[in-house]
Amino acid sequence: MLAWGSFYSYRKLWLEPQAIGIEIPFTLDARLFAGLLALPIAWVLSFWLIGSYEDVRRNSRLRETAVAVVLSFIGAVVLFFLLVLDDVVNGYAAFRQAFAVLFLLQAGLTIITRLAILTRIKHLIWNRKLGYPTVMIGGGDEMIRLHEELLGEKKAQGYRVIGQVPVGPSASISGVPVVGKLEDIEEIVNRLGIEEVLIFPENGPKGMIGDIQQRLEYCAVNIRRLANDSDILYGKVKMDYVFGSALLTLSREAMPHWQRNLKRMIDIIGSGIGLLLLSPMLAVLAIGVKRSSPGPIFYRQERIGRRGKPFDIIKFRSMYTDAEKHGPALSTENDPRITPIGRILRRYRLDEFPQLWNVLAGEMSL
Repeated sequence: MLAWGSFYSYRKLWLEPQAIGIEIPFTLDARLFAGLLALPIAWVLSFWLIGSYEDVRRNSRLRETAVAVVLSFIGAVVLFFLLVLDDVVNGYAAFRQAFAVLFLLQAGLTIITRLAILTRIKHLIWNRKLGYPTVMIGGGDEMIRLHEELLGEKKAQGYRVIGQVPVGPSASISGVPVVGKLEDIEEIVNRLGIEEVLIFPENGPKGMIGDIQQRLEYCAVNIRRLANDSDILYGKVKMDYVFGSALLTLSREAMPHWQRNLKRMIDIIGSGIGLLLLSPMLAVLAIGVKRSSPGPIFYRQERIGRRGKPFDIIKFRSMYTDAEKHGPALSTENDPRITPIGRILRRYRLDEFPQLWNVLAGEMSL
């Protein structure tokens, strides 16, 4: 908002008087207020799309600076052609000057504020006032050494070890509570709010890493294991270094942040437009379902969604209300449980349209 307001003032107080040759009274027109309302929303959506708001504790100041420069340049180009190109100016040099001012205002103010926020966060992490609840799994000298290194850091990296899960006969960490067994790792992670899982498979059983990944499939945690020599040699995976130890990140996300957020944006826009355009037909179908037989308009049934989270899928009811009083059963072509309008709904799959609400709510995807 500050960038757009400053740029508007620059245009009215400098560019236009320079082009016309006389002073122009400074007025607050509709374009200023429209920009103050719409542009911040557009900028927030842009930064959200590329994942800047996923977890600011982990954001790199260098990356955020680069992102701010790139996005500000792209945004300045778009705004220049949409809003500035029709300005009355004194030659093409004024256009170049206007673009530079717009870009520098947007990039400069964004970078300054973001660096201030991220620097404050980094200081909280360094001073151990902010961190990621961490559990260590495994045992052996490497796990003990890494824990000692984490405790001895002058500037903490954020790993706040609150428990360990010893595996096998290897030595465990002195002074760190044992929080459970390996087979209970999912319950441990959910109970303690764990965000980082560090695996040390030195003397663990074969397949331990894969077993842990499978057990934590539905948990929102970062899983890292101690890297071996071949991991470091080939260098084809993301690693974090704690002094002399390399931790290999076991990523389970098939898409980067911007692709996931773009996908979600498409879901919201698509389902919203779908519900809006189909609302007359949906209203007619709802009336038809209600009049066809006693009972609710919609049928709900539990499904399992992302990360194992259950939700109720929504459909138009196509059966009589007591259709499953003896338990669920697959329907047949001439199933007497199906209502007259239900046969039409099922034939043309019209009973599925209410699931657009599930998509809008983030429980399903197009």
